[in-house]
Amino acid sequence: MARVKQLAPLPFLFPILLLALPLILLPGCNREPAASPGGAAVPAVVVQDDALRPVDDADQQLGLNARRALLAAARAACDGQPYTGDAPSALRDFRKRIIVHAFGADGRHAGRVSIDGDEDALAKVAARVPGLCKTRGAELYLHVMPVTFSTRLANFGITGIFDYRVFEPQVMGLIYEVGDKRAERDPLQQVMANLSPKSLRARLAKAVGLDPKEAPSDNRLIYEIYRVQHFAERYPDRAFGDFYRGFEVVSADALTTAMLGERLKLIGEWYRNNVIDGQVTYKYHPSKRRYIDDERTMVRSTMATWVLNRLAVFLDDDDLRAKGLEVVRHYFERYFQMAESLEAGRIIASTEPLANGNVVRDRYTVASFIAAALLERDDWQTYAREIELLMTYAMSFKRPDHVMWTPFGQGQFFMPGQLLLGVAYAYEKTKDTRYKVFFEQVWGTYSGMLSDMMQLAHGRTTPYAPAWYTQPSKAMWDVTGEAAYRDFIFAINDRVKLHYAMNADHQVHPDWDGILTPKAIGWGNNSITAAALESLADAAIVAKKTGDTARLEAYRKPLRATVAYLLRLQFTPANTYFIQQRDRAVGGFKTDLLDHRIWMDNVWHLTSAFIKIHEAGLLD
Repeated sequence: MARVKQLAPLPFLFPILLLALPLILLPGCNREPAASPGGAAVPAVVVQDDALRPVDDADQQLGLNARRALLAAARAACDGQPYTGDAPSALRDFRKRIIVHAFGADGRHAGRVSIDGDEDALAKVAARVPGLCKTRGAELYLHVMPVTFSTRLANFGITGIFDYRVFEPQVMGLIYEVGDKRAERDPLQQVMANLSPKSLRARLAKAVGLDPKEAPSDNRLIYEIYRVQHFAERYPDRAFGDFYRGFEVVSADALTTAMLGERLKLIGEWYRNNVIDGQVTYKYHPSKRRYIDDERTMVRSTMATWVLNRLAVFLDDDDLRAKGLEVVRHYFERYFQMAESLEAGRIIASTEPLANGNVVRDRYTVASFIAAALLERDDWQTYAREIELLMTYAMSFKRPDHVMWTPFGQGQFFMPGQLLLGVAYAYEKTKDTRYKVFFEQVWGTYSGMLSDMMQLAHGRTTPYAPAWYTQPSKAMWDVTGEAAYRDFIFAINDRVKLHYAMNADHQVHPDWDGILTPKAIGWGNNSITAAALESLADAAIVAKKTGDTARLEAYRKPLRATVAYLLRLQFTPANTYFIQQRDRAVGGFKTDLLDHRIWMDNVWHLTSAFIKIHEAGLLD
């Protein structure tokens, strides 16, 4: 074994060290901090005044009774009345900071107070909340956030603190401190401004005079991070409510079919208020009260149209039926020039592109989705000719080898299955055998390729968009009962359910339970999770109908957890306390746990799944 060569002593160094020793030992010689490589002084405060020791030695969580009492005390103070209710010992012992926000009935933020001091919690709110309420007390809705734990940290940069989820956005507050400059955003301020961790850090850095790009490496920067509990007077009924990340807490254990039905009605309200100029709203930014339409895509627009018509029938809502037909007629003319097409006996697709360049020729499944929207309706036979032309056009993109043409490779995971769903609907309603023949040719080709992919890959891999092959398979199985469709559905969803375990078994935060994404990254993308739920719901229904109780139970747990997860993202009336245009938001859904922009994909995917789950009683 090779040995490390030992260096010989260097006798000539000893005289030098002896000469230097008095300088090293001189009093105050090293009092000034050493210069950093960039010339800035290293702050001696780090080692001299214990500033970075933890602020708290325990996370002082308040129990339910204490939370209720503290909110009631805040309300009494807001009304100018003494608090005469219960005073749990937890509140008498609570000496930490309390943050209170007030919101008007119109969704406007009316103010914030941060209450420090040595008094107990009840004394704090009695002293400071009246100043927050002033003359509007009776109108205001109070949100209370006691700080349960707080610490101060040196600048550890980004990766280990933020990327590793030490800091939990919209649940923890963050303070940047440089010298005598401090900047803070508490969790509710982060929610109201729709701040991502990156945008939050940028705002704080600028507020203390730092370049956001340089801040992660600036040794002067101190982080203060604190955790809160958040509870409030719920809008509009003023009942007590617990909130997490700014939205009401939803537990999988509390789910019922009736509750899901009420949430579907709220989705109906969202559609009712978001059909504008013949189209479903593409994207809406509640914080900025701004619509975003230049990103609109053709296929997503017609998917939303399909589900609008489906929901109208499910809710038996004539107003929604009318809106569904309004949107269908808009696309009749905008995409298909239907009057000329009917006269010509074939679809004359529009060549006019959208702002993003989409044209009908490259997005032919818009035809099958409009046909599917009509086939959902009770009056579908009124439009039998239009349906036939639309389906014939979409089916014309099949190659002789039964592979569908797509404008880009990844489209193979989406467009063939999307088309097959419309084909299965058309066969179910019309019993025209050409639809069944077409379905068998294309489905047979893709089911084989996708099964081979799953055979090649590790045991958690599914088709990239599992719902687009589960849904048409389920639709045709409903009509034919053929075992091949059932087996393919199970093969896909026996793997989809593993996505839940991957996220649930290694949860970073408590509200992550139910995320159904194939990778444990991001903040629980709504669209990906909801699309996987569509797939899993179909598989659970097939398992239930075929008496496969083992599979049904295996699917039921992730299904239930995922419904609860998605409901945490919904803008219920209670979750619009900070929204001024409530009619544009109520019933819609956030993009993920942090981003409250409402995108049509965040609504229609899960609506499709929720309807199936409600109709099949899968929550019972």
